[in-house]
Amino acid sequence: MGLIFIGAAVLAAGCFMPIVSIGVLKFSYYKNGHGDGLYVLILAGLILLGALGKSRPIAGFLGFICLGLISFDLYMATQKISEMQDKVAHDVQGNPFAGLALAVSNSVSLEWGWGVMYLGGILVLLGALLSNRMLKEQYAD
Repeated sequence: MGLIFIGAAVLAAGCFMPIVSIGVLKFSYYKNGHGDGLYVLILAGLILLGALGKSRPIAGFLGFICLGLISFDLYMATQKISEMQDKVAHDVQGNPFAGLALAVSNSVSLEWGWGVMYLGGILVLLGALLSNRMLKEQYAD
């Protein structure tokens, strides 16, 4: 159950880490209570409750849902960034400030918060799939 607790905590903490940056501005998954970060926080809390109730299947299922939600949002973020950069490149042709606009649009990037959330989700899944006895047998002297 320890891996599930750690995974849920890492998953919840990842919601507050930067996931997208525009120059020096950084945005988290939580977005002040708006967005899917709130759902991942709620699911992380439910994972903790499932672990406290010693229900590995429930924790694993909720961890799988979290990973699916995070993966979908990562895909959508990469698509939106790509579309925005293509649109700016097309719209600024002939504009005297095109270089500035392109520099700003190219400064949009994904941040390390995605990796933290994936790590948390993977730890939850591993904790749900591996029993304590399996871990003790594997690492016993």
